[in-house]
Amino acid sequence: MRPIVLKPYKDSCHELVVQLYLAVTAKYKHAIFWWPGPEENHDNVYCAFDGEILVGKGQVEIITIQSQDETGEYEGTKDGTVDSYHQIYMNIKIRPEVSNQEEVFQLLYGALYERALVLAQDLPKTHSVQLCVGNHQAEEENSALFEKRDFTPMYRQYEMEKELNSVQEAPDLHIPELQFIQTALESSDEELRYLRTESTIWPEYPLGLHRLRQLKGRTDFTSFAALDPDGQLIASVMVCQENEKSGSIEEVFVVPAWRKKGIATYLIRYGLQYLQEKGYTAARLNVQTKNEKALELYQSLGFTISGEEHRYGKDLIKIESLSHG
Repeated sequence: MRPIVLKPYKDSCHELVVQLYLAVTAKYKHAIFWWPGPEENHDNVYCAFDGEILVGKGQVEIITIQSQDETGEYEGTKDGTVDSYHQIYMNIKIRPEVSNQEEVFQLLYGALYERALVLAQDLPKTHSVQLCVGNHQAEEENSALFEKRDFTPMYRQYEMEKELNSVQEAPDLHIPELQFIQTALESSDEELRYLRTESTIWPEYPLGLHRLRQLKGRTDFTSFAALDPDGQLIASVMVCQENEKSGSIEEVFVVPAWRKKGIATYLIRYGLQYLQEKGYTAARLNVQTKNEKALELYQSLGFTISGEEHRYGKDLIKIESLSHG
């Protein structure tokens, strides 16, 4: 048996990656498959070869960097302890017909783990670093390989989709004290206002500035939001491109004091209208499986469940208390 050889990704490997994608999705239609992305990301991508055949590919990427606001407070902290994480995600995909799956996986995982440690060194020394992975529910063999390396379940989320051929116009919503706006969050003040509110909605997994700017970098990004009389953000829905045919609904929230007033429905419908006007034929979103109220809302808007993603994590670097140094 020939040894498996790891090589850094090069643009010349693109067609081989396409073939790997077709092989993986032939067995797992909704596999969570990452593409290598722009050249600046190629140092984080490794390819596994058996001779001239690409039998596996893996990559890592920083997804969430917890940030500090102007008062010196950190997202996801409480009483000096760190409740949230910087997050680095890993994705490994192997040809289903390969007989030595675990050998290929271990080679890719070892290289990616070391690369994740390198990436982690540049993260602020304010939060622990979590190494994470997301797989479609059908990818049980792949998930089992991560579980053997001490990854534990974090949460599950439904993937939902809606065709955009019959989007209804958003009805009027009469709440005089609120101001409804569309914004691309271009200023740092808008970013800060958004992150401050968003981190109170999901304190365990706040978005962070790094991920926010990743979303802002997507084609057709915009957001629809509501402000209270003091100019504070109380609700938001982001929209952007998912792929050439589909748009994405991201980060839907309404602060507790303003819930059950139809605000989320109102903003989402504006988002759907916007995506339809941009020429997308479908809209997609993700929602945690345990969030029954959000699931009911999306289903009432015509979204249907198209898949389920399982996410796992493990500590990469553990920080027990907050450091301001």
